[in-house]
Amino acid sequence: TAPATVRVARLVRWAARQPPRAFRALGAVVQRMVLLVIFVVAVVGPWLVTRVLRINPLWAPTRAGSRWVPREPVVALRTGSQWFVDTGSRWRVRRHRVVNLVLVAALATVLVAGVMWIAPSTSTPVATRPNDFKSQDEVKPNAVAAEMSRQPWWPAYEAAFKDVFGKTHFDQYAGIELPEFTSQYVNEHDGVRTSWQPPPDACAIPLDVWAFGGSTLYGTGQRDEFTIASELAKIAWSHHVELHIQNRGIPADVSWTEQHRLERALVVEPTAPDLVLFYDGFNDSRAIESVFMTGRNVTHEFLTVNDHDLLPLLTRLNSETRDGKEVYVAQPVDLHARPLDPEHFDPANERIVRDAVEFQYEKSHELSVDFLAPHKIPMMRFYQPTRATRNPARDGDFPTNLVNQNRAAEIRQRLPKGVVDIADALDPVTTPVYFDDVHTSEAANPVIAERMWTALAPLAKMATRVKGHGCS
Repeated sequence: TAPATVRVARLVRWAARQPPRAFRALGAVVQRMVLLVIFVVAVVGPWLVTRVLRINPLWAPTRAGSRWVPREPVVALRTGSQWFVDTGSRWRVRRHRVVNLVLVAALATVLVAGVMWIAPSTSTPVATRPNDFKSQDEVKPNAVAAEMSRQPWWPAYEAAFKDVFGKTHFDQYAGIELPEFTSQYVNEHDGVRTSWQPPPDACAIPLDVWAFGGSTLYGTGQRDEFTIASELAKIAWSHHVELHIQNRGIPADVSWTEQHRLERALVVEPTAPDLVLFYDGFNDSRAIESVFMTGRNVTHEFLTVNDHDLLPLLTRLNSETRDGKEVYVAQPVDLHARPLDPEHFDPANERIVRDAVEFQYEKSHELSVDFLAPHKIPMMRFYQPTRATRNPARDGDFPTNLVNQNRAAEIRQRLPKGVVDIADALDPVTTPVYFDDVHTSEAANPVIAERMWTALAPLAKMATRVKGHGCS
């Protein structure tokens, strides 16, 4: 189907071609429809209520001081005559009124019960091609979000989370910027979220670590002390390594935006870090898919959150020579194309998206490596676990589909050299942890951090507690 703007434009063009007589006919139709609605609301509704309750709004009141002019009773105006030939006694009229109310209440109860029984089985399917989109994993409805909402700390966290993200602003250089914020469970200062820090130890050689990523590293749905950054610092401390991790994750950041934040931090911070970590992968795939879903062609284009509007247009320009001058001619854009709509799924278009995701992720990683090399700062990038990479599925996890699973599997097979794939870190966990496609409960973070530490341990040898007078 065409987008709304295209449909409106077509309607306007069609209307401009029609003669005035057509609009008069259209107006007559609209008039009758409006009058019908008014009649149903203003006439049929009140009439039905009076019939059921056996109320005659024209019946003369009998209270003292009434301004009605007394007249002889008229049988046709008696309440009973609205439903029965004979008026009957007053007690009979009241009895039938009660019967009518009971019948209406019973009918309403049956209708409500029927709707509640039918509703769970009539949910909208993910797509119209089950073989392409239905997951092989039959899982129960997501239970993680419900469990998180029952935690005693959740109301305070949720209020703080909404407050901090209600005060964000957009920066042309790096995207979303978070405000200075202080609360019980969410604290932000100079673009760094508060994390657990190891206690002072005279025998330790601390390492300053900058960690970049999206909302999963930031810790959406998680308290400061239990984010991935905090859990990684705890695990390192249990191995006698003092890591001071700055959680610089920002929701919606892609790998290219993380690189921007790294470059800016090295300029404005007084000291450089001893180690740089990246924890990402999902947002790069999500951003490319979102761009492609708008109808843009992303083949061989380097797209990010900030330049996805400009680069697709530049790549559609062709150079031609006309009258001895070089001019640029734009290729036409099909505004109706939505190649990744579920009902129009095409494996060829899915291939384009995968290629674009791999291209962006690889180029961003290479840029980060080349940028940090002259500074002699080691770095490590982790390809994160998502719901689509979990195998097998667990009852209660957020559902996924085969398209996402296949895409994640193929991207993992072609990750850039040097990227550490920990997408299967949560596979051994038997309980549900995902409350959406990528975000998890706090229970998943120690497992993820343990896998990260396994890869980081060789880099942290310099920080073991072996130096200082009196240290063992």
